[in-house]
Amino acid sequence: MLFQDGSKQRECPRTFSLNVIQFCVVNDSPGEIRLGTTINISNTGMCLYTFYNLNEGENIIIQNDVSLLFQKANVRWVKNYGKDLCKAGLNFIE
Repeated sequence: MLFQDGSKQRECPRTFSLNVIQFCVVNDSPGEIRLGTTINISNTGMCLYTFYNLNEGENIIIQNDVSLLFQKANVRWVKNYGKDLCKAGLNFIE
């Protein structure tokens, strides 16, 4: 199904979310914490900006400071803005 602007309907609706999160890349140096800022979130994933280069297909672990829970996610797509800013779409892995 397409909306009038031509975009595809998403599996789950997105909710605006502007929060700083901590994450690490699964195959990275142990304990290397990175920061990102969420743009939107749904039950199945999120979009975020980060100053670290992410690659499609990488798995990351997102840490929730409040509940100390961890959420694993897969990087579905990446858009780089120069060499220092990255926007990425993440799909949560159960």
